[in-house]
Amino acid sequence: MLFVLLVLLLGLVAYNFFLLNQRNQQETQYLALTTDIQVRAQQLAKAAGESAVGNFDAFDELSRTRDIIDNAIRTLRRGSPATGLPPSPAQVNDALSTLEQLWSRIDGFAGQILDRTDLVIELADSAGAFSTNIPQLQAQSDEVVRRMIETGAPSVQIYVASRQLVLADRMLRRVGDIMAGGTGAITAADAFSRDANLFDRVLQGLINGDEGLNIAAIR
Repeated sequence: MLFVLLVLLLGLVAYNFFLLNQRNQQETQYLALTTDIQVRAQQLAKAAGESAVGNFDAFDELSRTRDIIDNAIRTLRRGSPATGLPPSPAQVNDALSTLEQLWSRIDGFAGQILDRTDLVIELADSAGAFSTNIPQLQAQSDEVVRRMIETGAPSVQIYVASRQLVLADRMLRRVGDIMAGGTGAITAADAFSRDANLFDRVLQGLINGDEGLNIAAIR
């Protein structure tokens, strides 16, 4: 949705430049910048979606396109001494300010994806293997709970062990969310990391004990 708004706002900015009725080289440069940003915005949206599902090449494309758009918007605002282009005229200030505010939000979103590059790629690479092994992990966890009940283990330990089944199921759903892409993939990747760390800590606690989690080792 943000990308659609960005394209629409760019159309408004371009229209404001057109209304200046100054058929000169400067106006041509302004319009060329807005047109280029419109095209790049579509490329950015595509790269963001592909990056979120672990497409390694898309991360580079996302970074490059983000920088190009950012530089173009800065040029519209400040001009370019290198080409002799002055800052945008006052008549387009309102539309340009709105564009800058929207770009700030999109730029932040792109930055979040790029900050998690390693995590997203790692999870995407291992998603298939993880999904295949989760049913076995759930079966083993269920067997542990059953044996604990049969041997009269404390109810607290049984509860903690049974929560491993919930965590395993939740991690499987997180993997699906990651592979689905979109903005939710980043949140799912972070949540998956937390769940996986907790699962491992609880497992080690059931084996060796963990005072922090109030888990006694299974005897």
